[in-house]
Amino acid sequence: MNPGTLSTLASAAAPVAAVLAAVAVAAVALAIGFEKMNTAEEALKKASATAADLSKSADEARASLEGLKNSFDGLETKRKALDDLTEGTLEYKMALQESNAAVLDLINSTDGLTMADLEVDDKGVYSINKEAQDKVMQEKLDDASIKQSAALKAEANKQ
Repeated sequence: MNPGTLSTLASAAAPVAAVLAAVAVAAVALAIGFEKMNTAEEALKKASATAADLSKSADEARASLEGLKNSFDGLETKRKALDDLTEGTLEYKMALQESNAAVLDLINSTDGLTMADLEVDDKGVYSINKEAQDKVMQEKLDDASIKQSAALKAEANKQ
């Protein structure tokens, strides 16, 4: 081959090589971009799932707080109903048994309450001392607040 032909081929091959190199770089860049997009998409899916889980947890904590408040209110209603009944009657004794059973059930089913929180008045009416009620309500409120805050942060992070 003639040296001029080699020179001509080399000069013609240079732009082709440059184009091929550019195409290769573009292909690698696209592959990296797709990988990053998939990673970002996966991260968004995970963030959305986490936000949904935390939101559900916050809703459950609020429902638990409301349920506990309703339970304490129900106990108070049962106790006050006894005041309207004549002590010693069958109706009073049945209402007293129902009220006392509700107090014991609540103590046994509520984290943070123990039999040490039980008070019994001179008529045999059970109740849960106010300090214990306030303490367990505050714990439930704190739990709901923490979970709500976490849910809001997770929601903001997924943006």
